[in-house]
Amino acid sequence: MKQYINGQRYISLAEPELGLGIVSELEGRKVSINYPLVEESRLYSTDSTSLIRCKFQSGDTVSSNSGEAIHIATAEENHGITPLRNQTSPPMKVRSLL
Repeated sequence: MKQYINGQRYISLAEPELGLGIVSELEGRKVSINYPLVEESRLYSTDSTSLIRCKFQSGDTVSSNSGEAIHIATAEENHGITPLRNQTSPPMKVRSLL
């Protein structure tokens, strides 16, 4: 079984059009994931195989929700969460990477 942690990023294989989702709540064997791009949330079983964790690595380039290309300088996991840093800023908020 996957270990979900608030703030982790996931993509739904069944509904990829939802975009990048963020774990927002854990409740027993259920996990709530917020999809800011479409302003929706979904509740999944923690046994669900339709979710894949999205982990960015140092050197990756991602697009922000405004279309800006962001180069990930560092991405070091700490207690299950991976704060992302570009070359000139403090850790980016997860919501800025959609």
